[in-house]
Amino acid sequence: MAVVTAPSARVRETHDYNSRVVREIREGAHVAVADVDTSNCVVILPNGQTGIIPKQSIRLLTMNEIGRSFEGRVGVVTVLESPIMKYRDTTGKVLGHAIQDQSLVITGLNGDWYSVLMVNGETGWIKKQGVLLTGNRVMSEK
Repeated sequence: MAVVTAPSARVRETHDYNSRVVREIREGAHVAVADVDTSNCVVILPNGQTGIIPKQSIRLLTMNEIGRSFEGRVGVVTVLESPIMKYRDTTGKVLGHAIQDQSLVITGLNGDWYSVLMVNGETGWIKKQGVLLTGNRVMSEK
């Protein structure tokens, strides 16, 4: 996982800087990272395809930042904005907000709610109706 640190990061089709831009991602968005080389990262896009983003536009999150080992699936927010709740309750404490096209690590399902891994290692809950699961799995290294 990584967080976008540039005001806007362009995701390209290939490693070639002149290749087609397939998506722009805003600062603060989290992305699932499939691979890293010296200057670029391969990220998983909402449609399940991969794209290339300059490494200088993001900050890779360490396992200490995430806080624990995990296994899950990549989910993508399909609504404009959705709250991430502390508990499976829309009237409770809001931990944060996920925005459209943001990648999430989905670690479980309970009723109409997905559990999501937060950057600080906490588990939050998001209504599953606003999230599309991709076919991609995520697993931390032990």
